[in-house]
Amino acid sequence: MDLIESLENENTIRGIALNKQVIDLFNIIEESSNRQEAINRVNQYLEEILEANKIIEEAKSQRLNTAQRIKKVVDEKAHTVSDKEKFYNFLLENETQISLHWDSKEKLEKLFVDKEIESTYINEILNIKKYFTYQPHGILTFLVDEKGQTIDTKNTDINIDKNKTYQKAEALHEYIVGNLPNKAKRFNRVTFDGQGRFGTIAGLIKTSDEASAKLEDYNLEQLKQGYEFAKKHGMDVRLHTIVFFKDFPERLIGENKEAYKTALIKYGKAIATVVNEYKQQGVPTVVDMFNEFVDYDEPFSIRTNNWMSKLSIEDLCEIALVLKREMPEVEFGYNDWKLENKDKRKSIFEVIRRIQAFEKEKNCKILDFIGTQCHISINDKDGLQQSIEELQQFNLPIDITELDISKDLYGVDYSEAKPQELNAIIKVEQKLQNEIMKMISDFVKNRKVRGVTVWSITDELCADFCKGKHASIIDMNYDEENGFTFLGKDMDKEIKVTQQEINIIQEHKKGIRTNEEQEINLHPIQDFCFHTHTQRCGHGAKDTGDEEWVKNAIKGGIKKLAFTDHIPLPDGMNHEANSRMDIAEVESYLTSINYLKEKYKEKIDIESGFEFEYSTKDLDHIQKLKLKTDKMILGQHFVIDNNGRKHEIKRRDDGKPISDEVLDLYAKSVIDAMHKKLPNIIAHPDLFMQCRNDFGELEENITREICRAAIETNTPLEINFGKIAPKVESKNSIDELKEKISYPSADFWRIVAEETQIAKQNGKDLIVIYGKDAHYPDQLVKQRDYEIANEIIGQDTIKQLHIVKNYQELENILRTSLKDNSQQNGKNGFEDCMDDDRIIVTSVTNATRNTKNNIIEIMRGNNEKNNNPSLE
Repeated sequence: MDLIESLENENTIRGIALNKQVIDLFNIIEESSNRQEAINRVNQYLEEILEANKIIEEAKSQRLNTAQRIKKVVDEKAHTVSDKEKFYNFLLENETQISLHWDSKEKLEKLFVDKEIESTYINEILNIKKYFTYQPHGILTFLVDEKGQTIDTKNTDINIDKNKTYQKAEALHEYIVGNLPNKAKRFNRVTFDGQGRFGTIAGLIKTSDEASAKLEDYNLEQLKQGYEFAKKHGMDVRLHTIVFFKDFPERLIGENKEAYKTALIKYGKAIATVVNEYKQQGVPTVVDMFNEFVDYDEPFSIRTNNWMSKLSIEDLCEIALVLKREMPEVEFGYNDWKLENKDKRKSIFEVIRRIQAFEKEKNCKILDFIGTQCHISINDKDGLQQSIEELQQFNLPIDITELDISKDLYGVDYSEAKPQELNAIIKVEQKLQNEIMKMISDFVKNRKVRGVTVWSITDELCADFCKGKHASIIDMNYDEENGFTFLGKDMDKEIKVTQQEINIIQEHKKGIRTNEEQEINLHPIQDFCFHTHTQRCGHGAKDTGDEEWVKNAIKGGIKKLAFTDHIPLPDGMNHEANSRMDIAEVESYLTSINYLKEKYKEKIDIESGFEFEYSTKDLDHIQKLKLKTDKMILGQHFVIDNNGRKHEIKRRDDGKPISDEVLDLYAKSVIDAMHKKLPNIIAHPDLFMQCRNDFGELEENITREICRAAIETNTPLEINFGKIAPKVESKNSIDELKEKISYPSADFWRIVAEETQIAKQNGKDLIVIYGKDAHYPDQLVKQRDYEIANEIIGQDTIKQLHIVKNYQELENILRTSLKDNSQQNGKNGFEDCMDDDRIIVTSVTNATRNTKNNIIEIMRGNNEKNNNPSLE
């Protein structure tokens, strides 16, 4: 017997999660007039997705922006328009409105009824829209070859068997909409995976238009299609999910609290119209009103990002109360995952209690059930048992809402396992998976859980986080005689594991632990990293906890790690998506780092910090955050002029370089920040070379000024790997890489080397360090980035720099310098770091400079001493 089959009571919820593409596939099967038509239409649908997926992946790899992607698609795929350039400009001008209305030909025709456009435009838009919409990779697993094997979509030589492809889709359809042995429907609830989310419904509405948006402005077509499928098959509906931190529109970044509230309320009211319409047609709905309010990773803080950067739990309860009145017969729930972890459970329970406290204060009812997602592994058996027991205290129905059970036994390495070890591991995995399924079945029978929704339909269609872990509770089989069959995994199958097999697994785990210890790099090129980002910045690793950076740093032999994520600007100032954390995230960021600092104190020294941009108007904000942290690194990505205008240190959209005036202001900002003792390090000081055509006299002059300020303030300059990191695995030659990598700049560091030798002649020092600029954890393990940087800069120059690679040596140098400065100034060095605002930096272009001839003379003297004339 399988898990779903064991839940045969007619009042028990047996749910399945389906995305739009799977429902589309099922609708094609059901609506076709004959089998051959169905075969043709299913294959056409899947092959179009395959073609679109190739374009999408290619655009991602080339990092094309929206305009470039539209241009690529028009050039390659728009075949019916007479003037492609005109059509391209039309799409650019109407991009948002088209995306909002392309669900039907009728809507597009109505949109452009008063505009003169070519007759082919509407049909061409409908043809190319697939190249711009999200396509889950799982849908392509229906494509199979003549042996019934899933094709490799990356293979250019694909041989699709159309009949077998259809058979696979048809078999899954029959399983999903079919019945149990007792004639009850196998699944009586469908969870929409995306069709009802904010991004789908309201994602394309302009924030400025949101308050006045009408019902027809919302994209409700996918939601209605889902409800039609549910109605046809006698299922009720779970809407997943109203407030979800991942489902957050970038357009709201920088807006105020009221804009956030308006967006959620208007979106919720639009959904309510569909919910109420289908309630009258006999399709009841439950809604995951609140989803994942607690962070994935330790120390499991309540989220402060995206929706919750402006809206508190109580604010969201107010919104829920408004929507409850719009949908009075709908159950609202709180849904979260990792309740199996006792520490996360505490934070989740705090959220639930705050919602219930709101209910008590307002004398209202919001929360009708609690959902535990149960994206679990076979290692979570005890935690699952405890979580279900503890959830009973809230006296609310408990739903398992997103079940998959990953077979990833802790501490094993499948690639290293010998056949005997692998056989034992597989037996233990299946035994544990079966035991967890039995446990869940008992929860339902004992009325501790009222129902179960399966998230991963099959192992092939698993969510990304459990790919390859055989996490589904549904099996798929294929043989020539019976074709494709789907059935639940047999949880009653008895599996006996011998003591010998247990011993074999234990020995395997012991060997893996030993190997992991041996893999630690005991002699890294640099044993510290002070330039480390987190997922909060939005332009690096996604869904990756801070602990992953720590684990990789330890593996890479790093002894000291400073997290220096992009500083949040003052509240309301950050208008750029995926550029930096919100001001509301600061405390949870620092809490996480302090937690990891304590947890790993025996293995690595961890510090907190920020990468910041200096401007006088943000000085107070920067100083306040400096007081909270250990390291501040200056990464001057923009400058603010005297009129308050912002200038990015990057090329304009037309490719033109920044002006001399902006370059001068860049140098002044960097130097001013150093004299105010704000940064501990200057990150990528040569960043400006990404937006200049040549390294001329002005570039040389500001380089020398930056060097001299660094010498005076004893601030290390960083050789930055940010542009190198994506090229580490490249097979290109160094000369080819130089063409592609704008910094480190060989010209810049040649001048730094000259200034280093001058400083040495005067008994001073110019310190240089390497900076990983790590946006992905695995960067902390790699070493080739050092080699590439050295080759780009040039070995002769590298030898002339004072590069400090040992963190203890660096701290001793800085500590000695701090002491010397404090004695010279007659004041405490740490006070000096905060209150020395006396120095006024004049314009760099007007500052006094040593001439190049003087520099060369000094360098000649050094070279004669070193018997190294090459620098001349």
